[in-house]
This record gives sequence, structure tokens and C-alpha cells, in this order.
Amino acid sequence: MNYWLWMGGREKESDAYIQGVPNFVEKGNINFDDGEVISNIDEPVKLELNTDYIGRITDELEATGTNGILIHYKIKEILDKLEINNLQYFKTEIIDSLQKKTYTDWFLVNIVGHVKCVNIELSELDMDDNEIEFIDKLVLDTEIANKSKFKIFRLTEYLPLIIVDDEVKYAIEHANFTGPEFLPPERLVL
Repeated sequence: MNYWLWMGGREKESDAYIQGVPNFVEKGNINFDDGEVISNIDEPVKLELNTDYIGRITDELEATGTNGILIHYKIKEILDKLEINNLQYFKTEIIDSLQKKTYTDWFLVNIVGHVKCVNIELSELDMDDNEIEFIDKLVLDTEIANKSKFKIFRLTEYLPLIIVDDEVKYAIEHANFTGPEFLPPERLVL
């Protein structure tokens, strides 16, 4: 089994995105990037698109201030078909003040679960106090990842990174969604 980094968001600078840290994240001290269950969110979540986009709204929107994955219901349907059981979906409304529309078929996703599977010996990492600061090459221990039984998970050693297995990658790519991109871990430079 191969594993991939989910590197979603804007494909072009002109694509729409969610700017800043939403109030519900800041006020509620909510973390989408720690791999833990979130229980204190009022739905629907309301997020506002940047007002200067001139391109398109992709099937996954960059929403860096949430640290979650913001997906269109079509991607959720694919993930549901794969029977992934460690995802929390929060119904989300996307407010587009430029077009004067509100899109209601979106979900903010929390990935519950993280796996400690970085092969420290084969990876090229800059560490400080046992924490990864910079990555020149990332190598995963696929045997450990396989034992986790997760098809999608956060990387314990660097929680902002999202890892998916071949099945998730191929299902999303086969559906030709815009936004999600997948990178071999060995090619990550951070």
C-alpha cells in the first residue's frame, strides 16, 4: 500500500478561497489539526469566500484558517462510499458576497486519528526539541501505517499533514474533482 499527502486547495491563484481564521475557530478554541474529536461546533458553519477571486470555486476550497478540509458534497459522497469511519463532517454554508449567493452543499471535515509513522532514519528533517521544523524529504513507515487501518489520517510527528492511502487518492482523482492534489511524501519540501 502506498500513502500520499493530501495537498488540497487552490490550483490557481485566481481560484476562490476562505481567508483568515473564522470566529468559531478562534472563539471556541477549536483545532481541526490535532486528530481529536470536535464536539463544540454549531452547525451550519458559516464561512465567507475572499472577495477578490476572479476564477472558480473548486470542489475543495482552501481554508487554511480552519486547518480542516473544506469539501463539496460530491467529495463527501466518494469518501462515504469508501466507508471511512474516522471523519467528522460539519455542514457548512459558503457565503459568496461577490456573487451574492450562499452555497449550502459543503462540509468542513475533521480527521480523527493520527499515526506515528515517519521513518526518521530515511527522512531528511530539521528537528528542534524532537519536533519537525523543516522537511526536505519525508519517508513513511508503510508497515506501521498499514497496521493503523486508517485510509486517511494525520501524521503524529507533524499534525498539519494529511495522509491518504491509494484507495482514497485514486477514488478522488478518478472523479476528476478540482482542488485536491496528492503528493508522494518523498517529494515534500517544507
